[in-house]
Formats: sequence, C-alpha cells, structure tokens
Amino acid sequence: MNDYNLPYSLNYCARLLARELTEKHIWYEGDMADLGNEVGYCLGQVIQNLTEDQITDFMHGLQHGISLTNGTH
Repeated sequence: MNDYNLPYSLNYCARLLARELTEKHIWYEGDMADLGNEVGYCLGQVIQNLTEDQITDFMHGLQHGISLTNGTH
C-alpha cells in the first residue's frame, strides 16, 4: 500500500472513477467486465502493488456488498 491516508485515498479513488466514467462515456449494457476494469484501474492507482490475496479479499467484499443489494445475501 502506498503512503496515502486511506480515507483520503478512497475519496480520491471515487472521484477518479467518476471522472473516468464521465469522460469515457462507456456504456455498460451487457459487459460488466468493462466497468470492473475501470474500478480496478482507479483502485490500483490509489492502493498500489496489491497482492493476489488482497485482490481476492477485495473481490469477496465486492460480492458481499452486491449481495446485500440484490437479494442474494
């Protein structure tokens, strides 16, 4: 992880993601991999050198968060 203060970094990550999605005008009808790529790119800019274990943990957390909103939890 880099030397950023994590709450500041996550705020920056959210703003970076919003900017990327706005500037690129990407349509996410059917291919959610594109959206995942954008999220991953922005997160990787903020939290650099993530290990495979950290990526796996993040993916589990992402799946859990989505399950809380789509009724599969």
